[in-house]
Amino acid sequence: MPQELNAIALLRADHEAASRLGQVFERLVEHGASEVETVAEVERICLLQSIHIQVENEVFYPSMRPVMAADAQIDQAQADDWLLGDLIAEVIAMRPSELGYDVKVRALCKAIEHHASQQEAQIFPRAMAAVADLQSIGAEIVQRTAALRAQDLTMGQRLARENEAGDPVGHQ
Repeated sequence: MPQELNAIALLRADHEAASRLGQVFERLVEHGASEVETVAEVERICLLQSIHIQVENEVFYPSMRPVMAADAQIDQAQADDWLLGDLIAEVIAMRPSELGYDVKVRALCKAIEHHASQQEAQIFPRAMAAVADLQSIGAEIVQRTAALRAQDLTMGQRLARENEAGDPVGHQ
């Protein structure tokens, strides 16, 4: 399988995309972008991260548990995902005109960056050393991500669906 289907490479690509989207948000704020532009960019950040969280929890972490079972790093990563999910829900519930909106979005972006750096420094090296078939896991990630994107939901619709199912973002 091609290298781009490697689970680690795919998750890193999401981390890089989230970072780029956070930079775009900062530029929009600096240039006084319209509320429509700002909301659209924040929705992209939240949707990307929401899908990323779900894929990690459904595919990546379960694949890592057998080789990292006694390690608290996976538990910590999942706890970070839950906190990110809560931040996403808070951001989506706000309007750019609300006091603290930009601060909350920046906090989300910083939390995403922190989570990504923790994974890349602690979990990914162990996964690369211990898991022989990162391509198969990557193929599962691609398949699940495509299925979630095919639902073509807005972030608000996604949150509503997850709340109806009793599964807030990332809490699987």
